[in-house]
Amino acid sequence: MVDRGTLSRKRVVATMLLEEPDMVPLDEELWGLTFENILKLKDKNDENSYIRQLIRVRKEALDLDIVGTSDPDSGVMACLMPYGFRDDIVQETGGRIIFRDPNGIVWIHPSYGEETVLDHPIKTYDQLDSFEFATPDIVVRYNVYKERIEKLRDYFFIMGEVMTPFELAYRLRGHERLLKDFYLNPRFLRELFERCHRYIMDVVEILLEMQVDGIIFYGDIAYNKGPMISPKHHRELLLPLLRKEVSYCRNRGVLTRFHSDGNITPLIPQLIEAGFNAIDPLEQRAGMDLSFIKREFGDRLCLVGGVDIRLLINGSSEDVVEAVKRCISEAAPGGGYILHSSGSIGPDVPLENLFTMVKVARKYGRY
Repeated sequence: MVDRGTLSRKRVVATMLLEEPDMVPLDEELWGLTFENILKLKDKNDENSYIRQLIRVRKEALDLDIVGTSDPDSGVMACLMPYGFRDDIVQETGGRIIFRDPNGIVWIHPSYGEETVLDHPIKTYDQLDSFEFATPDIVVRYNVYKERIEKLRDYFFIMGEVMTPFELAYRLRGHERLLKDFYLNPRFLRELFERCHRYIMDVVEILLEMQVDGIIFYGDIAYNKGPMISPKHHRELLLPLLRKEVSYCRNRGVLTRFHSDGNITPLIPQLIEAGFNAIDPLEQRAGMDLSFIKREFGDRLCLVGGVDIRLLINGSSEDVVEAVKRCISEAAPGGGYILHSSGSIGPDVPLENLFTMVKVARKYGRY
C-alpha cells in the first residue's frame, strides 16, 4: 500500500514537472491563529506534539499535499529564520514582542497580525564591511527541523524555504534605502546582494542535507501595478544569483518555487530563465491574470495559487465554489497547477470557506 507521503510527493513532483498527476495538489499557508482554531491547539511547545498537530491540521483536517519546515510558534514556514530566532528579546509588553534575530534585524511580533521589521543593521555603506552573518549559528539552529522532516515525510511533500537576495537585502538595509541604492550606489548593492547570496547558499545546503523535496525562494519584489525594480536592474543584479541558487538545487534533484506577492508578470520570463519550476501566489487582484499566465507560460512553469484571498475573507461558500472551479478550469489542464490562495489564511478567513476550497478542489481537480 502506498503511504500518503509517497502519494503526495508523486502528485507534487509530476505537477511541478508540468505533467498530469492523479489530481491537482493542494497547498496553503496558515497563520498561527488559524492553525490553532482548526486544532484547538494544546501543548504547542512540545515538539513531538507539534509534529502530530501538523499532521492533524494539514493532512487529516485539510488534506494538503505540502508542508514546510515549520515554525512551531505559528504553524507556517520558517524563512531563513532558524529555530529560536526570537530568543533575543528587546522588549515585551502587552502581548507584543520586539526581538532581534541572529542577523541583527529587529522585528515586532504583535499579538495579532504578521511580524514586521523595525530596524536594520546596515544603514550606512561602511557598515557592510563589518557586518557578519550568523553562519556558524544556523547549523545548530536548523537541526531541530531534521527530525521533524523525517517524521513528516510519511505524509507530505516537504518544502524548505529561504529568502531571495532581494528580500534578505531589504531586511538588512531597509526598503527605501535599498531601492535608492539601485541608482545611487549599484556597486555597493552588487556586493550586498552577493553577500546575501552566499549566506542563502549556506542555508540551502543545510536544507538539501536534510533531504527536503523542494525549496521556496521567498522574495516580495512587486507592487500591485508591477515590479519594484525594472526588469533591466533585475537582470543585471539579481538574475545571475537566482540562476546559481536554482541550478545548485536542480543539480541535487530538488525542485524550486519562487514566491512574490504583487504583479510580477514582467519578470516571469527571467524567472523561467533562472530555472524555477513554479511561481506563487498569483494575485489576480494585482493583475496576475491566471488564464493569460497559463496560456503564455504554462508550458514552462508550474502555477501555484490564484484563489482570491479577499474572496475567501468576504465571499460566501458559493463564491468560493465558483472561484476554485474557475482556477482549476483555467490553470489545471495538462498539469502544472497547484491550488493555493493568493495570500495566506489568517483568522479573518472563515474556516467554512477554507474547508470549502479544499473540498471543491478535491472534487473538481481530478484528471
